[in-house]
Amino acid sequence: MSPFSFTSRVFFLACLLVTATSSFVFAEGKDEVKSKLQTAWEKFSEMQEVLSTYGARAEVALATHQKERYRADVLATIQTLQAQVDGFPPNRYHWSSFQEEAYQGLLAYRQELAGTERALAESRLQMEQLNQQALSDAARSGKRVKPLDLPSLLTDLQRLDRERLDAFSAAKKAITDAAIARKLPHTQIYRNAMNELVCSIQPPSRLCQQTQFCVSFEQFCGGNGFFKWKQQDSRRGTGKTKTARGSSTGDRQLQANSR
Repeated sequence: MSPFSFTSRVFFLACLLVTATSSFVFAEGKDEVKSKLQTAWEKFSEMQEVLSTYGARAEVALATHQKERYRADVLATIQTLQAQVDGFPPNRYHWSSFQEEAYQGLLAYRQELAGTERALAESRLQMEQLNQQALSDAARSGKRVKPLDLPSLLTDLQRLDRERLDAFSAAKKAITDAAIARKLPHTQIYRNAMNELVCSIQPPSRLCQQTQFCVSFEQFCGGNGFFKWKQQDSRRGTGKTKTARGSSTGDRQLQANSR
């Protein structure tokens, strides 16, 4: 065997090895993006399901929490003003304009407290009615009852939202890494992975509608600023082969489209 023939075979085997390795990395990158998008979709769907399950209870519970905090602030203000008024002269006739203003402020805050307590009582009654309705619905459907008390409700929602954001971040990073490795636009990486993911879903599925997830995820990524920057770069790159006048025209079109 001649040295030339041996060198050619070694070179050919090396090319095969590089090609196989590149194909493996390419497939691995596609699977990574698809996997991360599936996790993000699942976490988003779980969050939507919980919000749907809580329904009006979540809104009323948060409103009740805000009213309780406001009531505490009003009480603190009343205590401060009451301490000032207690130090004024016993005869109101001898009060200064500042002292009279403080007293009127105390009366106004007392009225505000009374109104806040009425609104708070109504919110608590509404929350109790919604909780009873949730228990009845859960008993009929056989589903697990979500936590009814406000601390558990807030903790559950905050946990799910944190998990959703983490999953969105991981999916965005996977798209970015794949776009850099494969030298393709973010949009193409994203759409190809989503198409494969949708085709692989087997019913029944607990995932929410694809449109809901895509709108939320694309907004998280920054919209067109994230998904179309590569396409704009490639258009500018092809414009360099044209004349100077043609390039400037293309730039103006791109600027108009970006607006």
